[in-house]
Amino acid sequence: MSQSDFTQLPEELSNSDSIKVLSDLNAQATYYDIVVRSSSKEAAVSGASQDNVPIVQYDRNNGFNQQWLIYYLGDYVAFQARHSGKFMDVFEGRTEPDVQIIQHPDKPVDNQLWKLFDLGNYEYAIQAKHSGLFMTIQGNSQDNGALFIQYPWENKNNQKFEFYIAATTAISETPAKLPDPVVLHSINSLPQIYVSD
Repeated sequence: MSQSDFTQLPEELSNSDSIKVLSDLNAQATYYDIVVRSSSKEAAVSGASQDNVPIVQYDRNNGFNQQWLIYYLGDYVAFQARHSGKFMDVFEGRTEPDVQIIQHPDKPVDNQLWKLFDLGNYEYAIQAKHSGLFMTIQGNSQDNGALFIQYPWENKNNQKFEFYIAATTAISETPAKLPDPVVLHSINSLPQIYVSD
């Protein structure tokens, strides 16, 4: 994919021409399911479209609250919920561990921007720009409704994610390799602290 295959972020969200959204070759916006490696559940907005609603893991069901547009700005991306148009956001821009990830409006700001690390085998780690902490399923839970939080890197499967192209009928069983020009960072630049489970 070339840069011409990507569409612009809506004008009301940004004044920057460098923010774009992943799209297919027909310039149709491509939505993604974000699937947790440890549970095979996916990122979902819990409940309705209000501000500050938590992001949780839930069984895959093709709901629009489980589908995400991926915008990119240089080294970072932002995830926008299909059903609400709001962005994944670390609550109140806090920088400590265990803070919930929620949905919130506005154009992408630092606590709504994420760095992607390509781990190979279609798996990615996702790091919050403002805190340096990683998207994580709280307590390594396997349950529906478990919270997405930010947490230090431990190289565990509840911090690893796959992206599937979303569909309105059959659920895709094949993970997607995110295309260029998303800037993916090397696994070698991840903190080396723990051994993977």
